[in-house]
Amino acid sequence: MGTDAPMIQFDNVSKWYGQFHVLRDIQLNVAKSERIVICGPSGSGKSTLIRCINRLEEHQQGHLIVDGIELTDDVKAIDTVRRNVGMVFQQFNLFPHLTVLQNLTLAPMWVGKMPRKEAEDKAMQQLERVRIADYDVVLMDVQMPVLDGFEATAVIRAEEKERGRRVPIIALTAHALQGDSERCLEAGMDGYLSKPVQPQELRTALAAWAPRETPGDAPGAAVATSPAPASAASSLPLRLERCSPRTRRSV
Repeated sequence: MGTDAPMIQFDNVSKWYGQFHVLRDIQLNVAKSERIVICGPSGSGKSTLIRCINRLEEHQQGHLIVDGIELTDDVKAIDTVRRNVGMVFQQFNLFPHLTVLQNLTLAPMWVGKMPRKEAEDKAMQQLERVRIADYDVVLMDVQMPVLDGFEATAVIRAEEKERGRRVPIIALTAHALQGDSERCLEAGMDGYLSKPVQPQELRTALAAWAPRETPGDAPGAAVATSPAPASAASSLPLRLERCSPRTRRSV
């Protein structure tokens, strides 16, 4: 593919669900490394358009080309595109019996035949980009609809054995029952707060458990410390980060 050719090209693409014309004569070129946002009301075809890019949905008219490969009924062409097109679904679609790291390395190792060490190194780099790899403190909601806080804590603690670092976990619950704090500590959590949590109470907990930098450490290095007294809360730095602007385009 030439350097000036689009990475993704929709050329007069249309798709129907029965009589419903969900994608109508789509013309769209996406350049290599370009970031775009496809926005519109519910049912307007956003997910359908994206799913067409790796043939999770089939278009009935027009041409759809990804990295120089046109998506048709050619199974080999579809497999080639799917090896190089990542999808982030609206649902997590993770394997529940695997850790986050194992979920990330599964496809590179099995489909891309990548060595385990290389796959794990790349996965950790991606986790660090979104700051999942190295939390300072986890605030754990005990009551969640799919995975409760006790199960989530067990997953985190199991994954930490691979990484060699233990992150403090503070439990949060809106319905404090007798024995809840003991259950949280037995599950591997380090602290316990009953909601609604007052701002000063939260600051105190974070100040007690957030890792501190110590003299002689490399820049950015952090070490776990024992809980600090409540007076330490006033010195806790609070930081808000704004995401860098992205290129936005509507289709």
